[in-house]
Amino acid sequence: PLVIEIADKFNSRVTLIHVIDTDRRVHSLGRIDTVPFREEELQSLKMRGEEYLKTQAKRFRRTAGPVRTEVRAGNVAEEIIKFARGDNTSLIALSSHGHSGFEAWILGSVTSKILHSSNKSILFAPAVVPQ
Repeated sequence: PLVIEIADKFNSRVTLIHVIDTDRRVHSLGRIDTVPFREEELQSLKMRGEEYLKTQAKRFRRTAGPVRTEVRAGNVAEEIIKFARGDNTSLIALSSHGHSGFEAWILGSVTSKILHSSNKSILFAPAVVPQ
């Protein structure tokens, strides 16, 4: 809702980006390993991501600026930063459900990585969970 309001007020171009983390984290014998997705799993995740973004893009119909969607695969924080650098982005808006917990303490959260690695303005808000 915050991004919709900002985009409407400033006639902003909005890109909704969904990044599929290409490595699954698997807990095994006291450590965390990564296992890459098989290609068919990755394609399925991309299709689901595209459908999700189409649904979210409809929420921006009342804004004056254009809205586009993009699905990427890779390290989530790195892909967001790379996109923002190459797209003349002025604001990165992030939300989080706070699911990282202990794993974030070990690996670092996406939000933390973006906050410390990007030179763009960042808006962070908790995810709105439908009731």
